[in-house]
Parts: sequence; structure tokens; C-alpha cells
Amino acid sequence: MRQLALNSLIAATLMAAPALSFAKLAPDQYNARKDEISHRYDAAKAQCKTLAGNGKDVCEAQAGADKSIALADLDAQDKSTDAARIDAAKERAKSGYDVAVEKCGRLAGNDKDVCKQTAKADRDKMLADIDANKARYKADNQADQAKREADYKVAAQKCDAYSGDRKDSCVAQARGEYGM
Repeated sequence: MRQLALNSLIAATLMAAPALSFAKLAPDQYNARKDEISHRYDAAKAQCKTLAGNGKDVCEAQAGADKSIALADLDAQDKSTDAARIDAAKERAKSGYDVAVEKCGRLAGNDKDVCKQTAKADRDKMLADIDANKARYKADNQADQAKREADYKVAAQKCDAYSGDRKDSCVAQARGEYGM
């Protein structure tokens, strides 16, 4: 179930990429959000100091994971690129692994080994899903581009029936409609 939710999140992130491209942050907004992330991290670390043993280790790992995920998401929003969004998704997988490994610290013997191996397998599956979704997204974009180009060629051919300004207007409209 958790894997399905992550796959859905990754796919939604990649598919929403063109829609999110307008959301680039101004430098002052970026710095303000970065400061906010730092303050939240400091507050979480302070709460961890009240704990002891493995609970403290898990708390600190979770605080660090939350910070690195938030920074990766901020970077993805600021850069507004597919690569940055993919890096943010990978950071989620890696940070989740780090926290899961810390949670294994309370176990001993074979249970601890199994716990760590499960965490590693979950991380590896998530990273593989990210790569698969990236490839699928790229293929979908290439297919969409090929369809637009074919539709544009048909529209441009129809414009050949006109001449002068009317033809120029028709071609310009076709270019605008199909993003050429």
C-alpha cells in the first residue's frame, strides 16, 4: 500500500511538472522558505534532546530527513525542472531509508538484519520506480510531441490553400495551436 502511494506521488509529481513550471520562486521567497525549514529543523532537534537511546536517534534521523526532503522540494520548486523534481523524489526515498535503518537500531540479531534488509529493499524499489516513471514520462512526452508535430503538418498543409496574409495568419494560428 505504501509503495502504491509512493508510485502515485511520483507519477503525479512528474506529470504535473509542466503545470508547476510557473511556480519559480523569487530570491527573497526562496531564502524565507529556506530559513523556515532551518527553524523547523532546529525545533525538531530540540525536541529530540528530551529523548534517550534509540528514540532519540530515530527522532534526529526523522528531523534530518524532514529537513533534506523540504530542501529538495524547495530546490525542485525553485529550479522548476524535471531533473530537480526527480532528485526530490529520490531524496524522499533515501531519507525514508535512513529513518527506517535508525528504527532498526532497537532490534538485535537476525531481526535487526531483516529490518535493515527490508529498509534497503524498500529504498531500492522506490528508486527503481522513480527511474521507471521517469522513463515513462519521457516516452509520453515524446509521443505527445510527435502527435503535435503530425497535427501541425496537417494544419500547415491546409493553410497552403490560402495565399498572402491569410496564409501567414493561418500558419501562425497553427503554430500557436500546436506549440511549434
